[in-house]
Amino acid sequence: MRLFSFFTPKKWFLAQFSDIGQRKVNEDCIGKWQNKQFILLAVADGLGGHEAGEVASQLIIKQLLKQTEQQQKKLAKQLEKTFQSIVEQAVAQTTQQLAQDKLTAHTTLACVLIDLKHSQFISAHIGDSRIYHFAEKQVLWRTKDHSVVQMLVEDQEIDEADMGKHPEQGILTRSISGKRPAKIRFSKITPFYKKQGLLVCSDGYWENIPVDEVSHFIQKPQNLLRDLKKQIKEAKKQGGKDCDNISVAVFFNEG
Repeated sequence: MRLFSFFTPKKWFLAQFSDIGQRKVNEDCIGKWQNKQFILLAVADGLGGHEAGEVASQLIIKQLLKQTEQQQKKLAKQLEKTFQSIVEQAVAQTTQQLAQDKLTAHTTLACVLIDLKHSQFISAHIGDSRIYHFAEKQVLWRTKDHSVVQMLVEDQEIDEADMGKHPEQGILTRSISGKRPAKIRFSKITPFYKKQGLLVCSDGYWENIPVDEVSHFIQKPQNLLRDLKKQIKEAKKQGGKDCDNISVAVFFNEG
């Protein structure tokens, strides 16, 4: 289990939490990088049932933080282009390493880069780890999963509320592996405002927390970690004896 929480005089708050759920190994990995202008939050979920899923998730996070550190000076000048380069190179390096080590492991990735100076963000994801942009009691936007159940929702065969419990949940159409670099989906640069936040999570979270309750745990931003832990506890309860690993990183702009 990893816990982290802090706040600054600028009234933004951040918390991270990773719980093993009811599994023997935590194949999730959370990453954070920060300088004076930017915060990068990332969650990777090694695919269960594959060899060394935790190795793959740790590797993509390590490569992502390394590339961000190396290219940080370029971010202030060319945010979108540099962010895309960071993620693409991290995925390529991870793919190469997994192939070199002859590992059949797979992993998802969801990451968001927050520009504090200009109150905006950009994101990237592969697989079914998610990013939510939310206001108080309202989800404004979320990433679309690369999965069979997401396709079923888009074809109107199932409702969004049924995704987490569908028997084909967990069957992905894209992931990071040693076979070939995965196709990454990038968002556009998007503004965020006072009383808005960003949440990055593995599927163990969203499978058990309805989309309309994603931001409901925030009571007092000063207690963000405490309130997040309460919601994770509820997610774990809902997940039951087969509950997956649960990992969440959340940013909230108090204004």
